[in-house]
Amino acid sequence: MMKKQLSVFLTLMCLLLAIGPRQAQAQNDVMMQAFYWDVPVDATNLNGSWYDSLNAKAAALQAAGFTAIWTPPPSKGAFSIYDMGYGIYDHYDLGEYSQKGNVGDGIPASTETRFGSKQELLDMIEEYHDRGMEVYADIVLNHIYGGSYESNAPVKNYIEEENYPSYPTSQIRWVLPNAAAGDYYIQLNGFNLNWNSFASRGYELRISWTGSANDAGPGDNPVWESEPNGGGGQFNTFPGSGRAVYGHADSQGDVDEFKVTLSSTATITIQIIPKYDNSGTMNWASDDNGYRIRAVWYNGNNQYSNLQCRALTSFSFATHSGGAPQWTWYYANFHPVDNSDYLQDQGSEDAIRPNWMLFGVDLNTFDTGTVQPRLQDWGEWLTNTAGFDGYRLDFVRGIQESFIADWLAAMPLKNGQQRFAVGEFWTQHKYRLKDWVNAISNEGAASSVFDFPLRDDLRRMCNAEPNYNMAWLNHAGLIRDQSNAVAANRVVTFLENHDTGKEHDKWITQDRDMGYAFILFAQGRPCVFYSHYFEVQQVDAGNSSYTTGPESGLKTKINQLIGIRKRYLEGGMEVLTEIGNPYPSSNTADIFIARREGNRSNKPGAILVLNDHASSTISTWVTANVSGWPPMTNQVLKNITSGSNETATVQGDGRVSVFAPPRGYAIWSIDTTYVPIDFTVNNAYTNWGENIYLVGSIAQLGGWDTGKAIGPMDASSYPTWKVFDVYLPPSTSIEYKFIKKDGSGNVTWESGGNHSYTTPASGTGSVTNTWGTAKENTDDPRENEIAALPEQFNLYQNYPNPFNPETFIAYDVPRGETVAVRLVIYNAMGQIVRTLVEAERGPGAYRVRWDGRNDLGESVTAGVYLYRFTAGDFASEKKLLILR
Repeated sequence: MMKKQLSVFLTLMCLLLAIGPRQAQAQNDVMMQAFYWDVPVDATNLNGSWYDSLNAKAAALQAAGFTAIWTPPPSKGAFSIYDMGYGIYDHYDLGEYSQKGNVGDGIPASTETRFGSKQELLDMIEEYHDRGMEVYADIVLNHIYGGSYESNAPVKNYIEEENYPSYPTSQIRWVLPNAAAGDYYIQLNGFNLNWNSFASRGYELRISWTGSANDAGPGDNPVWESEPNGGGGQFNTFPGSGRAVYGHADSQGDVDEFKVTLSSTATITIQIIPKYDNSGTMNWASDDNGYRIRAVWYNGNNQYSNLQCRALTSFSFATHSGGAPQWTWYYANFHPVDNSDYLQDQGSEDAIRPNWMLFGVDLNTFDTGTVQPRLQDWGEWLTNTAGFDGYRLDFVRGIQESFIADWLAAMPLKNGQQRFAVGEFWTQHKYRLKDWVNAISNEGAASSVFDFPLRDDLRRMCNAEPNYNMAWLNHAGLIRDQSNAVAANRVVTFLENHDTGKEHDKWITQDRDMGYAFILFAQGRPCVFYSHYFEVQQVDAGNSSYTTGPESGLKTKINQLIGIRKRYLEGGMEVLTEIGNPYPSSNTADIFIARREGNRSNKPGAILVLNDHASSTISTWVTANVSGWPPMTNQVLKNITSGSNETATVQGDGRVSVFAPPRGYAIWSIDTTYVPIDFTVNNAYTNWGENIYLVGSIAQLGGWDTGKAIGPMDASSYPTWKVFDVYLPPSTSIEYKFIKKDGSGNVTWESGGNHSYTTPASGTGSVTNTWGTAKENTDDPRENEIAALPEQFNLYQNYPNPFNPETFIAYDVPRGETVAVRLVIYNAMGQIVRTLVEAERGPGAYRVRWDGRNDLGESVTAGVYLYRFTAGDFASEKKLLILR
């Protein structure tokens, strides 16, 4: 019975893995945020030109190596031609209907958005698609702006109960319709106030009875409240319709009363605005300061039951064409939706707050009857209409994770996979970001997240913050965090965005190239900021006297770094100033050195050096070799960023001295004309403490110096030993032998003659030998290699098995054969989990590592999997078991 339950469990786990989310995203893709705050617009002529501007830049961005752009929210904002899109108004207006939100008479209605017309949007996307690039839309799901006033009973009840947090006080209009002639005594009180600060408990009261129903007047010629004024016969006479009174909530329970006299039937409209009393000057205060109308007395009767609490929760839009839905919204679609609903404050440590009314009116994303299906339908329509390839999700802190996942799952697939998504979760708390990514995954979808913690460290480094220690970069950000790590394919790294770029206290103001050197070298998906790349001056949105501009030439440096990323870099990253025994160790306060692994097919990897010293070029010795990675022993590294002939030779013990200029960077790598060769030796038996090394006739193999021999080789298939990706000059005849070395440095040479091999002109190579079988004075220098080649195709059982976290799969291609080889991992449902090999292979013995991850880099669940090897007409498959 237990065996049957285990079998069912493993099958279910494999099934869940098979149907889980997949994102169409390559790890090395570099994207651009293709806008900044307040991009140019011809507001006078109601003409947005940003889409046309991006259209014209597509060829240049493609040539630079960008593979995707992130564009601003495409829907019409409440502020029409001025709106950056985050004040979203009509979801279905992409720039084709003349309208605006209810934002006052000073804002004109416009057909185009700030960025252009719908057709210009479609043309821009088509241009990028024609160039093989993706376009991601900025998606706002949390809120909308620009509604009209309506009587809102749930909000009245919420305010009446003086709930915390307060509904935004100044947004409310208290309206008594059709009030008869006579005297009205209007009472108000404060709540959710700082009762220890008299100055912060100020308010401005506006009352109108001669204007429109929702207009409390401009508040002209304000007067101060006078005491006594506590109700019960104590009151102030209001100075006139449309004017204002300044007052204070003196204490909890304090009531202020104001008399209004109507000479004829009219509608009374009241607005209360929180204020801060700055020594007699009333300044705006937080709208979280609560004030409410508690009673309206007329002829001895309280008119409160007839008093309407009006909020900006009524929406209707221009008539849509082309079958687009004609939505209207009303108060039941927004928090609080009824008397049992509530609002939330910002919470502790940036928690998810779906009921936090931070922007506009807060959509009730828990509503499965209207709000959720509408937003999902709109997302599908937007994707199909415009052809967006993915999404940047705005303010995900304000939306429950389950709806984000449901929304992503409802979007059309692209090439059978979920489209790319990245969430904006602005926090320095790494665990919040990790938990959010995992929550989306657990709900059946997939999303990356912006790495705000890394950005903060890079800001401090770039800005030369006093006492910044470069060792803090070792585990900065999400990918390398020691307790809250997020997988690299779920992280988008960046230096600046439209939000940080519009507030001067958040800016990176210098040495931005150092930050880009890091994110374009490291794991994660880098996002380049438009203003940095195109050298646009940044202006503080609140105070235009603050400006900053990127250094001249930054675009050229970014282009070079993108080229290096695509040519050299892939795989993992290790920090050599942490694990590579740096000397002198004191340099690590100013120097950061890391190595990227690369891959076997065409990327040799590289070493990054960042130097934050203000005036000195600093050299540091580190061990370049990383366990399990291609050895760098004896290689000559070139500084591929300097444009000069600077080189650094890796010593026989794997040590190398590398450097970077002051407040700068350097990237060092192997000559890319070299070809990676795998060496395998069979039947190499050793005693305890001995390992097998490779030494040979050329400098890269140590020049027969056993102190420079490459190794120790990998013994996971003992007595077969292997070393992968030894980079050697192409079309070069070499001789080599295998040796045994113990911990004391004692050496035992392989018996017999030297092995011989000629490296290929390009691509990759491999050679397999048997210990001690090389002959002396052979007529054919390749005779020994030919003799050691396999006689037939073979697929071997993986080792170790069962395994966790990795295993190795070996296969043979026999002499005389060069065939297309495919090695694939399948789950129990027969679905592809990981393609390990899909390439042409010549004669030889091969071994492939599987790290227990799928093609997206995600760890697979425990269970039984199949691996199938095909080579020409030969096919074989075996089972393996992974444990967790």
